Amino acid sequence: ICTNAPTYPLLIDPQGQANRFIRNLEKDNNMDIVKLSDENFVRTVENAIRFGKPLLIENVPEELDPILDPVLQKQIYKQSGADVIKIGDTVIPYHWDFRLYITTQLPNPHYSPELSAKVTLLDFTCTPAGLEEQLLALVVAKERPDLEEMKSNLVIQNSKNKKKLHEIQAKMLSLLENTDPEKLLDDLELINTLTESNQMSQSIHQQVKESEETEKEIDKSRQSYRPVAYRGSLLFFCISNLFHVDPMYQYSLEWYISFFGLCIDNTPPSEDLEVRLQALIETSTTNFYNNICRSLFERHKRMFAFLLCFRIMQGAHEIDDRELRFLIAGPSRQYEGENPDPSWITPKAWNEIKALDTLPNYHGFLDNFRSDLSRWKEIFDAPDATDLQFPGEWQTRLTMFQRLLVLRAI
Repeated sequence: ICTNAPTYPLLIDPQGQANRFIRNLEKDNNMDIVKLSDENFVRTVENAIRFGKPLLIENVPEELDPILDPVLQKQIYKQSGADVIKIGDTVIPYHWDFRLYITTQLPNPHYSPELSAKVTLLDFTCTPAGLEEQLLALVVAKERPDLEEMKSNLVIQNSKNKKKLHEIQAKMLSLLENTDPEKLLDDLELINTLTESNQMSQSIHQQVKESEETEKEIDKSRQSYRPVAYRGSLLFFCISNLFHVDPMYQYSLEWYISFFGLCIDNTPPSEDLEVRLQALIETSTTNFYNNICRSLFERHKRMFAFLLCFRIMQGAHEIDDRELRFLIAGPSRQYEGENPDPSWITPKAWNEIKALDTLPNYHGFLDNFRSDLSRWKEIFDAPDATDLQFPGEWQTRLTMFQRLLVLRAI
């Protein structure tokens, strides 16, 4: 899309992935890199257009400099037989090798419809699944470098073979198109070329098929390390939105991937794969928690510990989404029924207790609460909630997380 779309790309890039991608893509083409705030911005744009060099404009806001409009709209015209474009008051020759890339670090920019029509918007924001694949490649590269190297070589080889196959097919079609149909059977050069092309095509087809089968076997071996990559992806997205709590809490994806690699290097070795995988998960989680806590204010550490805990439990499917929603937001509507003891049960608390009874894991809670008010009042009056004993079966029936919902209600 970046290279073939009719308009120039504007890449939404909060984690810097698109920036690195473009720099690698154009690393051999002497690309110019500039920001809108640079003093030599206009001169850099003009030189890139004049000499046909790729240009990367970094970290743009929600509005672009109007001087770029002729470039974005490709307002190229003829003057004295040459292609030119007008930038501001200056008319400069237009080189058709010129390419433009624009990136923004804004996580959720709101671009005007007019600007959106002038560029091709591409969202490079990292997703959990995408980061999991990146971390899987990193883990396998460190744990089984032979597998990762083989995988990379196969991908490159398959790409080359498919490209060669396409070239052969195009050559065969071109020869057939340019040969007189009446002399088709008499053209020995054409027949020999088609025969050789067909044999080469079959050989490449077989190579591609074998490579794809080998790739499947490699992918099967790589999947053993997916739990580690999954935990790594989950950890990063625990901190990706912490800037909403305080603008200081911003962590780059590049730092995190580097940090995750160090965790792998510092994990104690083991010949047993299951033991090794568990050690990788535990080491990365512990180091992650300790490192992030160093950068948090004291008042936010408990919140982060809770966030990390419930995200891990969510990832292990140990938390019902309805229970989490109840813990955060409470009941979604009002329930009818008489309050058994208004002296300590507020109308709000009574409504939450009745709402709690509607959740699958709390069926029967309302009846038990009514029949054992004195015991529940003891819990209500307890100064410390760390070592409470719930009445009857609720002590063993509920998990630690589920008990939080009860404490929230009463």
